[in-house]
Order: sequence, then structure tokens, then C-alpha cells
Amino acid sequence: MYRLTWASSATENGVVNMRKGAGWLLGMSIGVSVIGCETVPPGEAAASKTCGVRYVEILDRDFLELEGGDWRYTQHAGERSFTLSSSQGELEITRISGQPWMIFRQSIPIDVKTGQTLIYSAELKGDIAVEPALHAFEHVAGLLLQPGAASSSAVLAEHVPNQGVWDWQPVSIQRKALMDSESVAVGFVHQAGGTLWARNPKLAIMDCQ
Repeated sequence: MYRLTWASSATENGVVNMRKGAGWLLGMSIGVSVIGCETVPPGEAAASKTCGVRYVEILDRDFLELEGGDWRYTQHAGERSFTLSSSQGELEITRISGQPWMIFRQSIPIDVKTGQTLIYSAELKGDIAVEPALHAFEHVAGLLLQPGAASSSAVLAEHVPNQGVWDWQPVSIQRKALMDSESVAVGFVHQAGGTLWARNPKLAIMDCQ
């Protein structure tokens, strides 16, 4: 018996739990083609699944428009507490004042079915200070993914690393698609000290039969 393996047939393109901090308001699919197969051991055959992956377009993946474009900046309240800048496709988010959190996100129309898995990824670099404590929320920075209309569905920097100092590395978060999903929000959260850098964001949908 064989298991089919899949890959995107086109170039990849490219709210929040209030206990943890940032709250927010909250695609085009690309075809999938079979590229190979592998032998499945007899004992594994019953559990074997065929999985397709399609990539959904994220607009302005090079962060060319930081104000008034496809991406939206939101923070807790008060004075502007984080700066945004970009160069050669790399986004930089730096704390400059005392508001506890910010988000930088975009909402993407999407057609998903219950049971499909949303996978949001990017390359991140961090210099994320957790001391001294700045507020009562968790001191983290990283990816944001909200798969459903309800803010309670959001995922907030639930990956490693999300604190301390690290060099460029790929990170990802994933969640099952929800029945009420007509759009998905993706982006970045910062609710600590220091600076977060990001590049090459991607959103994919995986469907296993």
C-alpha cells in the first residue's frame, strides 16, 4: 500500500486570550499536486492518511506599508508604545513606552471546512526582555493566529522561542479551522520589553483524508 505525499503546486505566499494580554477585533487557495509516494508498512496502513496542503495569500509580505495598508496596528490604549519599521522584507517591532501590548495583523478572507488545519508560520528573531516586569500579562512576543470569529479562538505567541534572545529561526502555530470561519487573522504580538523581528510570513491549510 502507498501513502501519497503532497506539496504546493505554486510559489508560497505569503483575538486574543485576555488572560494573556492583547485583545483584538478581529485567500486565495493554491492548488495541490501529488509529487510522490512512499511504501506504508502493513501495520500502519489502516492509519495512513492522504494530506493536501494549499497556501493562502498574505498581502504585503515584505511589510512595505506599515500604516494604512493591509496590515493594521493596535495597542492596549494611550500613547504610542511600540515603533514599527521594515527593511528588505524584515519587520522590526520595538517597545518605546509603557502600554502593555500591541498587535500588528491582517484579516484574510478564507474558505475552510471543519477539521482542516490552519498553519501560520514566519521566521522570527528576538531580543525580548521579561525583566523588569512591565505589567500583569505574560511577557512574550511572536505570532498571532485567530482561526474563528470569536476572540477566544486566538493563539498568542504559543511557540518556542517567545522570550529572551535568539537569532533568525522558523516558528509556527496551528489550529483546527472552525465552522464560523469566513476569515482568518494573522500577525504578530509584542507584550514584553525589547525588539521582535519577523520576515517571510506564510499561511497554509492542511486537509487530511
